[in-house]
Amino acid sequence: MVKKETQDNLPDTGELLLDQVDDPSDKPVSIERLLEYRKRGLSYAEIGKMAGVSKQAIHQRLQPFRDTIENLPTFKEYRADLFAVQQSRLLNSLTDKDIKKMAPASRITSAAIMYDKERLERGKSTENISYADMESDRAAIKAEMAQLRKELGEEDE
Repeated sequence: MVKKETQDNLPDTGELLLDQVDDPSDKPVSIERLLEYRKRGLSYAEIGKMAGVSKQAIHQRLQPFRDTIENLPTFKEYRADLFAVQQSRLLNSLTDKDIKKMAPASRITSAAIMYDKERLERGKSTENISYADMESDRAAIKAEMAQLRKELGEEDE
């Protein structure tokens, strides 16, 4: 038997309720909750009973997300590759004319971001770390280690 949930025991997460967009006459049920129930393998009828709406209402709300739901595992597996393809398309679509139209500050910012991304891809540092800060951190670590050794030495006696 499926336990019916009322609006009162649904957590208030501040999430967008599709009823507020689609059909205000229905009880509000968040799309996140519906997707979670489907992920658990519940039928539209079971979800409808739990949410207090018809199975048709559940089906209609999930219909726009059907392709996304079905393709999500594949997307997650190949997300980095898909992003790389789109990044390549974007960069290859830029012409010298497009770049010249950009404000100088935008060109400089874009170049700086691309420089950071290149360094990240090559496994190099992408942030500036001052030598003084490193030395200060090293000194603090040495002092902490000395204190721990002292404490351990006292416990051994």
